[in-house]
Amino acid sequence: MKANGKESRATRKKSLNLTAVIYPDADSDWLVAHNPETGTTTQGKTFEEALANLKEATELYLSEFPLRPKGRPIMTTFEASPAHA
Repeated sequence: MKANGKESRATRKKSLNLTAVIYPDADSDWLVAHNPETGTTTQGKTFEEALANLKEATELYLSEFPLRPKGRPIMTTFEASPAHA
C-alpha cells in the first residue's frame, strides 16, 4: 500500500546482496552459476544469462526458505599441487 506516493515499510521488501560464483562447466560449453549463501545453482550459455537464471532461481528459493544470514562468504584463491601417482 502506498501512502503519499511512498511504499509503506510493511510492503517494501528488503534487497539482499548475495554472492554469485560463475565458472565454465567442465563437460560442456555452458557456464555454471552458484550462490553459496543458499546453495542455488543453475547455468546459462552467457555470463548474463547464467547470472539472470541464478537471480531467478535464488528468488524462488528465498520465497520458500527465507535467508537468515550469519555473515558473508569469503572468496579467495589458493594454490594446490596435484598428487603424483
